[in-house]
Amino acid sequence: MLLSEMAESLLNDLGAGKLSESTIKGQLSLIYDQAKAQEMEIEAKQAQIQHLEKRITELEVKLHKQEEAEQTKSGNGRLHELSEKILKLLFDTDENDGIVTTEEMAQKFGIQKSVAHGHCDILYKAEMIEMAGYNAFYIITNGRAYVMKFLLT
Repeated sequence: MLLSEMAESLLNDLGAGKLSESTIKGQLSLIYDQAKAQEMEIEAKQAQIQHLEKRITELEVKLHKQEEAEQTKSGNGRLHELSEKILKLLFDTDENDGIVTTEEMAQKFGIQKSVAHGHCDILYKAEMIEMAGYNAFYIITNGRAYVMKFLLT
């Protein structure tokens, strides 16, 4: 029986004067127990909802990162030509612990620093390079793997 039905029945019986004090206490106790059980069930469901909402957010973030990484690549799984050149430069650089500044990239490829930085942003988001300071970058594992796969064949 639903709580609302139990409460309605109790109220009707009270109005008709049919119940003793012990019967009223017994029915109220039963209503209380069921209400408490439902509250616990609601709390458990709310905790589940919060967990699932958090998991959904985590998956959405992961998907967004994957989509961003894929957008940086052309249809054949390759990066933009200039991004590849920058990645190869970082791969080949032995000086300065493999660190290259956007200014050095701009000079090497005859582009503006902001263009070099934009390509570095793409490579950073694709987890191929890391920042080594202000406008300075170095290649990491994913970047080396990309170079090995596409640029050294």
